Amino acid sequence: MHDKKTVLLYVIISLITIALVTLGVLSYFNFNAEVEVVDFSEYTTNEIEKWSKDNDVKYELEYQFDDVIEKGKVVSQSVKANQMIKSKD
Repeated sequence: MHDKKTVLLYVIISLITIALVTLGVLSYFNFNAEVEVVDFSEYTTNEIEKWSKDNDVKYELEYQFDDVIEKGKVVSQSVKANQMIKSKD
């Protein structure tokens, strides 16, 4: 039979192990999260920046002139709408 100190040590080690496994599983799913790209055609640059921050996605803007599209609006996007990408990309 184990003494109280040994049992307490086993309980503490078990709790730490469970906590580490749980943290690992949560980290795996968080780091591999996917987000669906929206159609940015009606977004302003401020709205794109907010969407990017909210979804933890990097973005890059290139400015160009267009006779039809209103200034400050999106002319085109490299990742198509409804495409799934990983967060932190």
